[in-house]
Amino acid sequence: MSGQPAGAFDVTGVTFTEVGGVAPPNIIGVGRGFTITVDFKGDPADPIFGAWWTGMTGLKLPYIVTVYYESIGGAPEGTLATIGGDLVPGKHVYTQTLSVPAGSPLALPEGLYQVAATVRIPAFPTWVGFKQDTFIQVSAGA
Repeated sequence: MSGQPAGAFDVTGVTFTEVGGVAPPNIIGVGRGFTITVDFKGDPADPIFGAWWTGMTGLKLPYIVTVYYESIGGAPEGTLATIGGDLVPGKHVYTQTLSVPAGSPLALPEGLYQVAATVRIPAFPTWVGFKQDTFIQVSAGA
């Protein structure tokens, strides 16, 4: 997890779950539906930026979550999804979920992928964080 300003903002999780799949959730059948969940948080108790975070939530500033995929091997890479939302006064932990239905153009071809998610709050200055340690396997045998 990484975020700037450090300690005050973090992207804490990126998970994939195949709809109707079996464990482990990060192995997805080709053409099957799945969900992507991105978790992030701000710390209102941070001694330097806590009041700033609280002010941004009070202003209901927008945030942008982008999920990227990069193949390990010959499969494609690119942007999988961009999801937006607004900060909520008094709320400090967020979960943003995108559902990709079976057969969707967002479905990935067979391959192994490293996935990264970024969260941007385009305030002044921009707050940004990312998480990059997630892998998914898309397989015809899953």
